[in-house]
Amino acid sequence: MSEGSSTYAGAFSRLSDFGSPPQGSPPQTRLEPAEARRYLEEGLEGVGRHQYYNPQKLCTAINREIKEFQFHGPAQYAVFSPVTDEEFTKIDKVRSRSHKGLRFLFLTNERTLVVKFMVGVAHKIALETFAELFMLKYSSMGLRRELVCLGGACFSSLASQKEADRAYKPKSRKYLTDLPTIVFECGVSESLKRLMVDAKWWLENSGERWELLSLLLFQWRKGVCMRRRGNWRTWLIRRMATRTGGCKIVGETVTGAPLKISFKKTMLRDPDEGLGEDDIVFDAEDFKEVAETVWAALEWT
Repeated sequence: MSEGSSTYAGAFSRLSDFGSPPQGSPPQTRLEPAEARRYLEEGLEGVGRHQYYNPQKLCTAINREIKEFQFHGPAQYAVFSPVTDEEFTKIDKVRSRSHKGLRFLFLTNERTLVVKFMVGVAHKIALETFAELFMLKYSSMGLRRELVCLGGACFSSLASQKEADRAYKPKSRKYLTDLPTIVFECGVSESLKRLMVDAKWWLENSGERWELLSLLLFQWRKGVCMRRRGNWRTWLIRRMATRTGGCKIVGETVTGAPLKISFKKTMLRDPDEGLGEDDIVFDAEDFKEVAETVWAALEWT
């Protein structure tokens, strides 16, 4: 745990005040105790937990966390508390200027901010390469302008706010408050447990109506793993390399079934087969393309 870390006794002492609203009461505006504990604890074992003072000190702490993680830290997250709604707005403004790669989960009543940070160029390239390939598949069906990229826009539930690494919605969803239909979460293998918590947030707040992709970059093992909601099947690409002087001998293996993304759940309508519309599929060759791009980036750094 990093210097400046603090315990969360204050946050957890308030959990006993939570409870299911009585029948006929207004919608729940607080997380249930089990939900709050999951978002505050699960997958965050050993990460830096910091007393929040101001946006500038938060940025300093995050820069330190990123450096520590690059030397095999526990996960690509840091936690700050207490953070009020007003302070969260200030943090967001600072992030927009100098830390655009950060992604937030803000738990309103717990006054806690969970920050996910990118851990290098390979992380960003993995996300961007897969997102580009995703859009190319829709463009090939003439739908490039029918699917809107929302980037890392923030979405709200009754008791929290969260940002994806990348989110999309069909053009038919015209309003700013309309939720995305497909969400990407990207991270390294060390963060798998927490990425599954992130996935649960999207699923629970959508009524499981969305397509969800968690893109996992096994940076230290030189592999790329894709996980999809539901049965959490795994698509893994791993490359074993042996160096002989200046020569690199590479063997490749690909395991797992193709990844299929539902057209209907993404576009909110049935595909028109006469126009060549269908579910999109990512096969072994697609994963190799993403993986090779990431590995090339690792060679550059």
